[in-house]
Amino acid sequence: MDIKLTCQLEKDDFTKFSLYNARKKFLYLPVLAALIIVCMFVLVYLLSEKTYEMRILGALAVFGGIGVDLLLYLLICRRAQKYIESNALLLKPGELIINSGGFQSNNETGSGKIAFNTIYRVVETRNEFYIYLTTISALILLKKHFNSPEEILCFKQLLTQCMLNEKLKLMK
Repeated sequence: MDIKLTCQLEKDDFTKFSLYNARKKFLYLPVLAALIIVCMFVLVYLLSEKTYEMRILGALAVFGGIGVDLLLYLLICRRAQKYIESNALLLKPGELIINSGGFQSNNETGSGKIAFNTIYRVVETRNEFYIYLTTISALILLKKHFNSPEEILCFKQLLTQCMLNEKLKLMK
């Protein structure tokens, strides 16, 4: 059975993917470092005299940790926005046909095919499917582009039939 989707991404969809991807790859280390710094200053603050300088250092550590995380978030969003601006084709509407052979994409610039055995990984979130072609690039399928919930179930069944389970991270 073929599943036909008419897809069109918006800037927010791509930004959400970039944040999802960055969260699992890049944000753990800065968050961990910020937590360690905050804990270190809290411990020093609790174990030493409560002087004005210690209160200032503690406040700087807390705001510094939050600031680093906020800065990373803003940089990732800006990077996603620049990528979209330089690749206007990402926002063009297109048709996607999914069957046991894989994915067939057609849009105004051409067509392409992705076989299931070339897919690196598939991740399902609440509103999207991320079909990873490499560790960081993915085809984004929004669930709202499917015609019905039954079609989503059919797609998930097709994925489980055509791909290895360790490559799938699907919601129940």
